[in-house]
Amino acid sequence: MSRWCLPEHPRTPGGAVDATRRCFNLGSDPSARTASQGVDRDPARHPFHRQPDVTGKQLDELLTSLREHAQEVPAVESVFVGREHGGDYTWSATVVLADLDAYWAYLTHPAHLRTDRLGWPLLETFAMFDVVDDPDPEIGSRIAALHQRRLDENPGLADVISDAGRPNG
Repeated sequence: MSRWCLPEHPRTPGGAVDATRRCFNLGSDPSARTASQGVDRDPARHPFHRQPDVTGKQLDELLTSLREHAQEVPAVESVFVGREHGGDYTWSATVVLADLDAYWAYLTHPAHLRTDRLGWPLLETFAMFDVVDDPDPEIGSRIAALHQRRLDENPGLADVISDAGRPNG
């Protein structure tokens, strides 16, 4: 299991740094590989709770954006957005990607970045994890590196995420 953390981030006009770091657990389960799957797959699952003051209209816009942005990104093989039942979250979005190149294309696509900017401010809690069909024991670290690279290349995105609900997971 790998851990990916947002960089520490100034939170006040005076420049004080919030010492709490927002982190995500990322990992892989090589035992999930099956003989019938010859191609690596990465279902990225994102369960979340909305902020209590989010309106029904805002939630509908977020859910629509989650569905539509995944359809706009050619690298996405499939997407499912819906209610979470039996878990600790209310909603979840899952996308299936072929490999790390597809994951990078998904993370950096303008439609995904639009959804980030729309969705993050509406979240109260969020988790992110990947289930991969890849026996590489370093896959979690490689996924974490993609997320870090995305933040490094989009500095404003770290601000949007840091100002949002507290990630769990």
